[in-house]
Amino acid sequence: MFYLSLRLYSATRLAALRGQSDRNIRKLRLTIHKKRQRAFYQHLQEKQEAGVSLTLREQEFFRVFGELLQTGYMGTLSLGWDNYLFLELTGRQERSSTLKDQSFFYPSANLSFLFTQAFHMPSWWNYGKLRLSYGIVGNAPETYTANIVYEQGSDNGFTWNTIPSSWGNADIHPEKKYEYEIGLESKFLNNRLGIDISYYNNRVKDQILSTPQPSTSGVKNVLMNVGEVANRGWDISISATPILTRDFRWDLTANYGVYKNKVVKLADGVPYLEILNSGGSGIKIQAVEGQPMGDIYAQVPQVNENGEYLVSDKGLYLNQTELQKVGNINPAGVGGLFNSFSYKNVFLDFSIDFRIGGDVINEMNQYATAVGLTPESLKYRDTEHGGLSYYYPGDNNSSGIPVQVDPSTGAGPNGEIIYHDGIILPGVVASTGERNTRIIPAGYYYNTTYNWGTEAEQLTYRHSVFDNSYVKLRELTIGYQFPEKMISKLGLGRLSVSVFGRNLFYFYKALKNYDAESSVGTSWANQATVGSSTTATRSFGVSLRASF
Repeated sequence: MFYLSLRLYSATRLAALRGQSDRNIRKLRLTIHKKRQRAFYQHLQEKQEAGVSLTLREQEFFRVFGELLQTGYMGTLSLGWDNYLFLELTGRQERSSTLKDQSFFYPSANLSFLFTQAFHMPSWWNYGKLRLSYGIVGNAPETYTANIVYEQGSDNGFTWNTIPSSWGNADIHPEKKYEYEIGLESKFLNNRLGIDISYYNNRVKDQILSTPQPSTSGVKNVLMNVGEVANRGWDISISATPILTRDFRWDLTANYGVYKNKVVKLADGVPYLEILNSGGSGIKIQAVEGQPMGDIYAQVPQVNENGEYLVSDKGLYLNQTELQKVGNINPAGVGGLFNSFSYKNVFLDFSIDFRIGGDVINEMNQYATAVGLTPESLKYRDTEHGGLSYYYPGDNNSSGIPVQVDPSTGAGPNGEIIYHDGIILPGVVASTGERNTRIIPAGYYYNTTYNWGTEAEQLTYRHSVFDNSYVKLRELTIGYQFPEKMISKLGLGRLSVSVFGRNLFYFYKALKNYDAESSVGTSWANQATVGSSTTATRSFGVSLRASF
């Protein structure tokens, strides 16, 4: 049996900036037919230019329509053969108001083969499907980012125009993602065991990003189509019902995903992309051609041909001129485990999330350690914590060179004060090639190492880049499902009451002193920075769910 389905349609989408609800946009669509939207917008422009006041409804439309307009023509073709072979083709031609006289087309194709319908399979193999898909997705720049406009200010009646620090690009063209995916889905043993495996591979070409520029250009960043990024990965999901009796049931679902990415190429003249610049340029997340996305760069000490650190005459490490890679924000894998237990009408559900690898930047730890507010900064503070004993000749601790003594020494040869918080950094003195023996106080060490900005000596953020692996109890729910006989008299189809807790605790986390998910923002780069946000919270509640 063969069947065919074809759908053609067009749509206009209005998108607003912060604070504009989709509900209001939908109301506007219903009020004004899409074919008349542009003419109506021009009419409102003319009214404003003539000094005529707009109604609240007109003001809302004018604000929304003036921000982003996307018009698309779409088609879907679905083919099927004998209820086991299916092919769906789609195409979309779209125009966005944030692009200059450009429209872009992106198609997709999805093929699925139900081999358990096509072939005679063993009775224990209930369902099996192979799927293959390929698609192209286009993306236009966000509203106003491509604009080339001056910023205006005034003072005492004088008006001036200035060039903004970030510059648009009237010639920007849409970025496109080319992706294919292969998957296998099967269910066994009366659907009590299931597995879903998929592999995906995609490339994002002409990626739209604000790109750093030399200071001589007059701006800090320019919007550009800057390069190509490749991504690939595996997603695996297993579902099972290990125990199923008349009164007891146990369901579980486990999933795990791994992925890799790589910056394939960047635009000519762009040596790297700066994804994040923090700590006074002391630590950055950069995209470098041929390297994975999300590499973290910071200052590191100079080394000699034997790999030994080079130390200055002051006993501090000499930093390399250029920032060096010290980590990557991408995890090696992420996953979760969901369990559901039910005994008669009582149920218990819990979910566990885990992350393997992936580094985070902890700026708060950096600055707290500099002033001695972290447990780690106790090291070397006294003899008990590994500190060396020393004195300054003549108690000249401003320019004198410390002299190491035995911890039992009560005073220097001339009655000098004995300190017990010394540290000698391992390495060789750059000026002499000799082993470093210069003692520095622990407080001085922490303040010069863990601080803000960049320095020629010692200062580095590399000690505040941490592995962010964790295993976490995400949610726990205990509840009761009321019997149908009891609730049917109330006209209800289903009624349950439960208590729950979320973000309860970690079974394990590599990041000390801070919550592993306390990122400072929602963007991809900001999620790699922790420690500077509000305190993580646990939540508890009671839930009542009813259906009619």
